[in-house]
Amino acid sequence: MIACSTGGAVELYHNGSKKFETNSSGAFCTGELGCDTLYMGDNEKAKFGNNDDLQIYHDGTENQILAANGPL
Repeated sequence: MIACSTGGAVELYHNGSKKFETNSSGAFCTGELGCDTLYMGDNEKAKFGNNDDLQIYHDGTENQILAANGPL
C-alpha cells in the first residue's frame, strides 16, 4: 500500500509493514535495499559515521580512502 500526505511524506508498505518513507531531509528504508548496479561518478563519496569519518571515492585519477579518526 502507498500512503501520501499532501505536501509531506510518502510511505510504502509491504504486507502492512512500512518499508520506505520520504521526509524533509531525504528518505529512510527499513530492511534490505538492493539494486542491480550502483554508479558513482568521480568525486562522489561514500560517507560513513556521524561526521563522515570514513570516506571512499575516486577523484578522477586515484582511488581515495580517508579515515579521520585512525588507521584502517
